[in-house]
Amino acid sequence: EVFLPVMYRYFSVFQYILDSYVHSRFDGLQNYRLFLYEDLLTKPDKVIRELCVFCGLDFDESMLSPSAGQASSITGQKSGGFDPSRSEGWRKTLSPFESKLIRYVARSSMRRFGYTPRG
Repeated sequence: EVFLPVMYRYFSVFQYILDSYVHSRFDGLQNYRLFLYEDLLTKPDKVIRELCVFCGLDFDESMLSPSAGQASSITGQKSGGFDPSRSEGWRKTLSPFESKLIRYVARSSMRRFGYTPRG
């Protein structure tokens, strides 16, 4: 019962590391743009407008009111809308040891995405 969620966390870290390599390869290309999850949650209007411009889509106000979507890969909970506190959910879920281990393993990837690993 505990094994699968723990394994999923580590799979997510592996996926994050792979994504950072993809980002480093495509960063700077005209048809590639990185949008950070934290920015989407804290500034949804700005980020969605930028995303629409990048994709050549018309912005619609309804884009700012999403219904409940996919469950969180960390907590398993669904929520609707843009809740800035969701970007910090991992702090409540991971033990201090797991947090430190993940920051250590993913430190180079974090830097590629513009984060400063601490701890």
